[in-house]
Amino acid sequence: MSTEPSTHEPLRQLPDLVPLDLETELRMAREALAASDGANIHDHHAMVRAAVALSMRLHSLVAAIEAGERP
Repeated sequence: MSTEPSTHEPLRQLPDLVPLDLETELRMAREALAASDGANIHDHHAMVRAAVALSMRLHSLVAAIEAGERP
């Protein structure tokens, strides 16, 4: 019997984040990477938390980069 939920919510359905300045976003992305590097690969919940944290930071970092490209 599967313990997986019958319905799912895509990770990208998280609320849109307002990016900070590029330097702050880059620092926070590095911190998220460092925190995720120590996550236990055999712990499902740790992997989900790492995936969500990294996804949020990556989306926010990309938004900060794109905002900096606009005139």
